Amino acid sequence: MFVANRLQQLATWLYDTSMGTHLDYNQKLNVGIWSVKYLMENPNVTWEDFKNQYLTSPCEKVKNTTNTVNGLKDKLTSLNTPANLNLTFEKGATVTENLQGSTTVNPKDGNAGQSSIVVETPADGSVIIYMHTHFNGTEMMPTFTFDDLITFDAMNYWRITNNRPVDKVAMYVITSEGTFAMIIDNSIRFHNMGGKIMTDRENMRKEFYGKIKQQNNVTVNDYIKQVAKVLPDYGISFYKATDATLNNWKKVVYNTETDQLEMPSCN
Repeated sequence: MFVANRLQQLATWLYDTSMGTHLDYNQKLNVGIWSVKYLMENPNVTWEDFKNQYLTSPCEKVKNTTNTVNGLKDKLTSLNTPANLNLTFEKGATVTENLQGSTTVNPKDGNAGQSSIVVETPADGSVIIYMHTHFNGTEMMPTFTFDDLITFDAMNYWRITNNRPVDKVAMYVITSEGTFAMIIDNSIRFHNMGGKIMTDRENMRKEFYGKIKQQNNVTVNDYIKQVAKVLPDYGISFYKATDATLNNWKKVVYNTETDQLEMPSCN
């Protein structure tokens, strides 16, 4: 009965034109065929967990996560102040989730004189969100860094290792350029790239930054464009909030043909 109910819900998702709008007809059909096989082979996965992890678009994920994780939006808003960005250390927090699905916001601030926060990622996979500021220092980056990516990888690794869903795993950074988010598009690809980070970290770091570290007069746009260029290789999508309420987001995309940034709205 449980399997039949999930297949019925899948059929509703396939035939309802208001669902899965990020996919064209053939993509949706192929996803449907794969989904039947997956649900038959994984009878204990609930429909909600499956839908959130595999059928929800990343644009929907960033909005859903920001709006539904208890305390997340309030903490992001409280971090985003001129006073915090003018400190000489980062401020931040993690959100942990227990096995019953309840979440807790845990403040995690850096120390004066240190440019980053040391973030612990427990082996139980309880951390689902990490948010932090990049203060207005000369060496601080306007969006995510490679070290942020390492922390994000650890969060993903422990969730997968503990067979816990990754649909709400996200990272946020607040800088003078705005509030940015990383959302996992493909957790397996990210997991595999994480293995490379562990075995070939310095080369991966160089690839992440490209020529940015060697160039003079690098602009904010240059840096954001470089990050947008490499994150899809990790199975990650990149977003920027467009208002202070964090209700509206744009996807930050690198166009390989024009060598320019594009920011389509997450409608």
